[in-house]
Amino acid sequence: MKRHLKRFAITLLPKYRLIYVALTLCVWILIFEDQLYLILAMPFGFMIWKKHSDLAGIIGIVLVLYSLSRLSFELQIPKPTGQLTAKVLDVNCKDSYCQISVLYKFKKVNIGLSDGENILIGSTYHFYGQFEPLESETIPNGFNYRNYLYSKNVVGQFKASSYEYDHGGVALGTIAKNVESYIDTNLPKSKGYVKTFILADKGDIDHTVLESINMLGISHMFAVSGYHVGVLVIAIKKGLSKLPLKPIATDVILIGILVFYMIITGFAASVVRASMLFIGLMINRQKNLGFSTLDILVVIFILLLLVRPFYHYNIGFVLSFYVTLVLILSRNILKDKTATQTIVLVSFIAFLSSFRL
Repeated sequence: MKRHLKRFAITLLPKYRLIYVALTLCVWILIFEDQLYLILAMPFGFMIWKKHSDLAGIIGIVLVLYSLSRLSFELQIPKPTGQLTAKVLDVNCKDSYCQISVLYKFKKVNIGLSDGENILIGSTYHFYGQFEPLESETIPNGFNYRNYLYSKNVVGQFKASSYEYDHGGVALGTIAKNVESYIDTNLPKSKGYVKTFILADKGDIDHTVLESINMLGISHMFAVSGYHVGVLVIAIKKGLSKLPLKPIATDVILIGILVFYMIITGFAASVVRASMLFIGLMINRQKNLGFSTLDILVVIFILLLLVRPFYHYNIGFVLSFYVTLVLILSRNILKDKTATQTIVLVSFIAFLSSFRL
C-alpha cells in the first residue's frame, strides 16, 4: 500500500505542478460567476495544454467533481414550505430571540425563532413557519447576503413561529457549547476575550470595544488564525517531547487535538486550513510520500472547494490560502534567518500580501 501511495505521489511531481490544477479550478469558478471570463480561460487553457498536458486528466476530474458538487448544492436549496423537520446543529439566543442552525440534506438552514432557549443541540424538531428569500446584493458590487450564506454552507433561512420535539440525538456543536459553558462559569470577567481566542467567537465582547478595535485596524489580532494553530502545535509538541512516546504516537495525539480544535472553533476557515496543512505535513512525513508543502496546500484547497463549492465567497478562506501561498513562495527570503528576523519578515510579507491596493 505504501509503495502504491508513493508511486501515485511521484506521478504528480515534480514539485509545485499541482498549483496549475488549482489555478485552473479558480478560472473555472470565475467562468461560473461570469462567462466573460472565458476570454481569460482560453489563453490560460492553451498554456496549460501546451506545457502541462500530462495534468489534463487530473484537471478534468477536478473540474467535473467541482461542477457536480456545485450542482448538488443548488439542487438542495429548499423549496417554499410551511414545515421543516431537521436536526439542530447549533443554537444562539440573545434577547429572547434564537438563531438556530439545522442540518438539511447535508447542508444547513438558519432558523429564526422567538423563545427557543429550550431547544437541544443534536435533537430533531418539526419547525412551523415559512422560508424567507435569500437576498442578493441590493446595490451593484455591494454586500451579497445570499453568497455569504452559501459560503457557510447555508442553503436557506426559515422564519419559525412554533416547533415540536421529534426525537433526541447528538451533534458536534454540543462540544463547543460545553466548552463555552465552562468558560462562562469559570472565567466570567474575561470570557469575551477567552472565547475570541479559543472559540473564534466575539459575541461577548462589548460592541464599543469591537468598534475601537476596527478603527485601530487591529481586528486581525483578535481573529483565530493559522498563527494560533502553529503556537498550539509547538506547545503540544514541546509538552509531548517530555514523554516517552514514539513519533507516530505524538502525531496521532496532535491530529486528535487539531480535529478537536476545529470542532470547537466551528470549523473556521483559517483554522481548518492550518490544521489540515499540519495534518497533511505529518502524514507526508510519516508515509514519505514526497509531496512538497505547496502540493499539500493545493490539495487541501481543492478538497475544501469540492466539499463546499461556494467557499470562495468566504474572505477568510481566500486570505488564509493566499497569504500562506505567498509565504511558501517566499521561503528563499526566509532561509538562513534568525528567529527574530523570521518573525519580522513573515509579519511584513503577510501584511504586504493582504494589504488592500
